[in-house]
Amino acid sequence: MSSDSNFSYVSGAATLSTSLTVPTLSGSIASSGSLALLSTTSATLGNVYLNGTSTAAPSCFIDSGHNLNLVFNNEGSGYLKIYNSSFLAGYIQPISTNSLCLNGAGFVHLQVGGADICVVSANGQSLTPHASIFTPSSAGASWNLASATFTDDNTANSGTASESVWLGIQAPTFAASHTSVTHTSAATVYISGPPIAGTNLTITNPWAIQVASGSCLFPKIYGATSASSNLSLLSTTNATLGSVFLNGTTTNTAYVNSSKALVPGGGFVEPPTTKTANYTTVQADTVVSANISGGGTITLGSGLNTGTRQAVVNINSSTCTVTPASGTIGGVSSLSLAQNASMDCVFDGTNWLLV
Repeated sequence: MSSDSNFSYVSGAATLSTSLTVPTLSGSIASSGSLALLSTTSATLGNVYLNGTSTAAPSCFIDSGHNLNLVFNNEGSGYLKIYNSSFLAGYIQPISTNSLCLNGAGFVHLQVGGADICVVSANGQSLTPHASIFTPSSAGASWNLASATFTDDNTANSGTASESVWLGIQAPTFAASHTSVTHTSAATVYISGPPIAGTNLTITNPWAIQVASGSCLFPKIYGATSASSNLSLLSTTNATLGSVFLNGTTTNTAYVNSSKALVPGGGFVEPPTTKTANYTTVQADTVVSANISGGGTITLGSGLNTGTRQAVVNINSSTCTVTPASGTIGGVSSLSLAQNASMDCVFDGTNWLLV
């Protein structure tokens, strides 16, 4: 059956040996009907052009690789619009060379298994991991930024780049529509806490942030303002216990372990170390209790950091002599301590000053 403007075939298959041009080509209007444009073999599968050709824009065509191609006249001039009923849900649009815009009328949802993992809107973005089975590792149970090699092709030979960062988070600006608004606390990054142990699980060391290796640079570190929280600088083993630098130099170094406490004004204090023979102090010593029968000598060690504070108390009935390895102590070469007498001094880098 044919007419001036339409070609209809009621049932079966139609074979056309030449091209067919029709002003209007429609599928069945029945709910079970469809419009099928087919090729009997992949070898003879050609392109299906809708409103144009592959060489002219605008056009829409299905090529021999079964790809749907949309070609627009100019960047930003055409859309692939997607509707929900009569309402525009969003569109896809080429905006520049090699750039594609996915634009939701309200939100753009990225889903896996029907669950949101990323939602983007004009008011912000949210990442929502969903519960799943995982294998514990350092790769991350939910999100993992894999390692890669980044090549600097900008810095000249023998040149120096002042900064090189892989993942940069720039400081945001918070403003207010109303006047005299105050935010008591504001942060660029907020972490609510360490992982929480769930059913049948014990977490031995829960960390909110863990750095496996390398140095960390912090312009300032503050402990929590809550009385129940502390700022802790820890090492898992004494073998790897390092130094805590106060005021940014090695001259204010103190070696910390679990028995020491920070003293306001600098220095650390720990329970006295009792010595029963002549002894030379080391950096970790703070209070030395001398119990040397027949008299003996406590020597204030050499090579100690400027600002080191040490004390000696004599608990033996015999006189104890305190002598610096170099310099003077209280302006003299040595001090004698009778039973129960003590002395407290600070090293200024050359001499020991009595406190």
